[in-house]
Amino acid sequence: MNLGVLGLILDIIGVFIITITEIVNPHYGKTYGQPLRKTYWWNGWRPFYKNTQTLKWVTKWNHKPVVEGMLPPKYKLEIIGLLFILIGFVLQLIFYLS
Repeated sequence: MNLGVLGLILDIIGVFIITITEIVNPHYGKTYGQPLRKTYWWNGWRPFYKNTQTLKWVTKWNHKPVVEGMLPPKYKLEIIGLLFILIGFVLQLIFYLS
């Protein structure tokens, strides 16, 4: 498979990620715990997690803990989609210039 086709596939994957993110639009909220530093919270899905009391791995398919982070999940997925598109564009550019 040449770089042009691989770049096109990565572009399609990136556009698909951004489109699904815009359609689903995961809910998140802001918390202002410290001055000049805002964090975000959202309900994540983690089917495999480690129990803190027994220290054993547990499988629970409907486990949705509250997750905190510096970037909300929507921004993270948009950044990942844009990276796929950028890498695909660079691969296509390398293929067509060589």
